[in-house]
Amino acid sequence: MMFLFFFEEVMPAVLRVKQPKKSLNEDQKTFRRLKNQLEALKEKEKKRHAELDQGLLFYHEKIRIEEEKIDRALEERIYHAYRLYKTTKFFSERELNTLKDLILSDIESLLTSVGVHGMPKKVEEIGKALGWEGAEATLVSKLSPMIEDIESMFASQGIKVDLSSIEVKDSEEVMIQKLFVQVKTGMDQRENLSEKKPPKKSQKLQKSEELQKKSMNAIYKQLVKAFHPDLEPDLEKKAQKEEQMKRLTVAYENGDLPTLLELEQEWIDSSEKHSTISSVDQLKIYNGILRQQIAIIKDRIEMLFLHPRYLPIQPFYENRFAGMAPLLEAYQDIKTDLENIETFIDQLKSNQAEKILKRTLQQERALQEIESNLFSQFFSAKCAPR
Repeated sequence: MMFLFFFEEVMPAVLRVKQPKKSLNEDQKTFRRLKNQLEALKEKEKKRHAELDQGLLFYHEKIRIEEEKIDRALEERIYHAYRLYKTTKFFSERELNTLKDLILSDIESLLTSVGVHGMPKKVEEIGKALGWEGAEATLVSKLSPMIEDIESMFASQGIKVDLSSIEVKDSEEVMIQKLFVQVKTGMDQRENLSEKKPPKKSQKLQKSEELQKKSMNAIYKQLVKAFHPDLEPDLEKKAQKEEQMKRLTVAYENGDLPTLLELEQEWIDSSEKHSTISSVDQLKIYNGILRQQIAIIKDRIEMLFLHPRYLPIQPFYENRFAGMAPLLEAYQDIKTDLENIETFIDQLKSNQAEKILKRTLQQERALQEIESNLFSQFFSAKCAPR
């Protein structure tokens, strides 16, 4: 009995313990690493989309509302400041010039926010009475360098964008739409150019790409037969295969190798077969496809922030998206600015308006002189002979 027990129970256990695990070769390790990297990048892309959408929502629900409040407050401050400019006898000519500059600065700030269409007619009349060139002429001078900067930014990414059709009279939505159309056209032209002028490839590389395509075609054709719903009599399994067929079609059209392999594994498991990627050549082909997909997704993630959809939040960042922190900081700054403007408006409405404004103008003039002196010292130091 002990003899039988040893061979029936103990020996199989010993053999199982001592049985060495099959180690992966370098190509298999590379395949696993690239597959994991691709999946991680896909998750990163989804996360970035969600973060950008969250930032855009925060802008519209929080920041834009405060910006509109500031627009109304600026308009009111312009009216009160101009009233004092016209009626007071308490200010010197120098102080009046400083007040005029401050009023014009508020007018231009309001124009930048509301655009030509949103500019109150009365505010524009005040501006012109103070020697301002007008809303449209001011925006033309500001829009041209802005357009050049945007075109240069996309050109650095290899995307030719022509924004000459954008006019100052266009609403913000129309400008964004024109930008979106031009970016899409530029990206399409870049893709077409790369297709028309492919770089010279070695015979080895051409052969590798042909093998990659054939390999994916082979997986696709095999799975089309396996997942064809019309060949399945069972209604429940038929519905499952219809869903698998949809996933298969999308994955094949997008050149999505990991999903194709995942579907292939589902088919292997469901048909109770056992198969692994053992061919070295086959693994090299798959690894090449994975590397291409990794490069594509990395580019997509980098370009995502530049999409015209996120144009409203782009001014709060320097070149690339950096989370919610800049938006939250901007929101607090805008609220603080609004409080300061409202406080100043209350002062302009008070009986002490002229005294308060005179003190403010003197402080502003002193600050301008300090800045002018600092600039002069800096310029002199730069130009001094050594």
